[in-house]
Amino acid sequence: MDLLQFIRERRDAVRLFYRLHPEAWRYTFGVLFIISAIGTGRWKATLAIFLGIGVMVAYDRWGIEWQQKGAAMLKSKSKTPKP
Repeated sequence: MDLLQFIRERRDAVRLFYRLHPEAWRYTFGVLFIISAIGTGRWKATLAIFLGIGVMVAYDRWGIEWQQKGAAMLKSKSKTPKP
């Protein structure tokens, strides 16, 4: 197999993966930042990034649903001022 063809096939697979899973792009950068923070010995930054990834995972899992519920509640709320 030609090396250039092998690289092209993998590039298309990676592009397809990130097109199908747009949230994975954030996690990829998070992991790269963690690796660079560990490599430079910045342990507090590593912990902060790791916690940030945890927040992103929680938002992707539950946040969108709650955001939609809140928007629906605000739409149904009457716009009349309170006396």
